[in-house]
Amino acid sequence: MGYRNGNNWPGRGPFSHLPPWERPGRIYGRGACYYLYGAPLPTPLQPTVNPQNEAAILTTQKNAIENHIANLQSALAKIQERLNEINK
Repeated sequence: MGYRNGNNWPGRGPFSHLPPWERPGRIYGRGACYYLYGAPLPTPLQPTVNPQNEAAILTTQKNAIENHIANLQSALAKIQERLNEINK
């Protein structure tokens, strides 16, 4: 059975050659083709940030990353302690 678009499956668009159950929208959710393969329209420019605000933003991000690193090191230490207990 063929459809008017010349394919074996209904629908139009970049994935009309695929059956409906193999299309990105069905597997990854609606709009997944734009997320996975890029938006068809150019994205707007990001607003400019003045240097004082940028310094504050970067400092906040740096502190958050350092905090995350400390938490990861703590978790690794606990894992290592548990491995040492198991291997005794």
